Amino acid sequence: MIIKGPIISFDDLVPWKNYLIHNRQKQDYTVNGSISGRVNQEEAGTQLLENIGILNIDFRLSRWDSKHRYKFLDFIWPGNKFLELSQKYIVSIATQSSLEKLHSIVEMSRHWTGPISLAVFVAGEEFLLTETYISYLRQCFPQVKDQISFHLAYSWDYPPSAGPNIAFDYKQDCRNPELVLSELLKLRSPQTTKWKNNSLYPQNHLRNQARTNCQTEYIYLIDVDIIPCIGMTDSLDQFLRKSQCENLCAYVIPVYEIDEKAGFPRDKSEMLNLAKKKIARPFHQKIHAVAQSATDYAR
Repeated sequence: MIIKGPIISFDDLVPWKNYLIHNRQKQDYTVNGSISGRVNQEEAGTQLLENIGILNIDFRLSRWDSKHRYKFLDFIWPGNKFLELSQKYIVSIATQSSLEKLHSIVEMSRHWTGPISLAVFVAGEEFLLTETYISYLRQCFPQVKDQISFHLAYSWDYPPSAGPNIAFDYKQDCRNPELVLSELLKLRSPQTTKWKNNSLYPQNHLRNQARTNCQTEYIYLIDVDIIPCIGMTDSLDQFLRKSQCENLCAYVIPVYEIDEKAGFPRDKSEMLNLAKKKIARPFHQKIHAVAQSATDYAR
């Protein structure tokens, strides 16, 4: 989805590749029943994190959601060229992620050359792990450092806390960010993993946080593991500048799942060729096809 106050998308652009077809549902956690002891836990987390970490964040400055279930910190790590790119383009990406999927932002930022606003949900010691991993990404991948502004969200009943002492080589294997993340996740406590497996993943809150912090007229709203086609930033920017939209407009962007053994399509004709060979299929066709009913894939 692309939003300009109204919802906008684009129907004639090359779709994207989804690398995590079978694992996408794992980020939607089940409902958590316990919210006791919130204030004491949060105060303890604030004290533990005082003067700890790369960014030295004061969590007392975070803002609440309307029901006081989640708290948010905006622009904890702004992209070096985020504002410059927000002036160059009239459209930016808004996306969200948990720590487990944060490696996906590397490929997204390789394909999308404009600004990206990313909200990350953390729990307990995941804050320090996330901070460490973002530092690694920014040192290894210039496009992450320049394009992406990171925001933070956490639950009231499991706030950020001091975790293990992390001895982490930021130069470690810039060729494989997914492997580096998997090693870092081994430092997460069993208690935090258990809490996440029994708690809500606040997807809509995160989407709204990422969207609110975009600085462009139009907002392209996607999940972190959906990869835009090569050259889409410029073509979409040009289309939106020429569009004659009044009030509310919507353009549907088709999304495809592609076999991980297939190469990324360079243009629309290659994408359609993969679909004819049954190497690509409409997004969630086998899982929840009705959710993509707005897309006319026959076109």
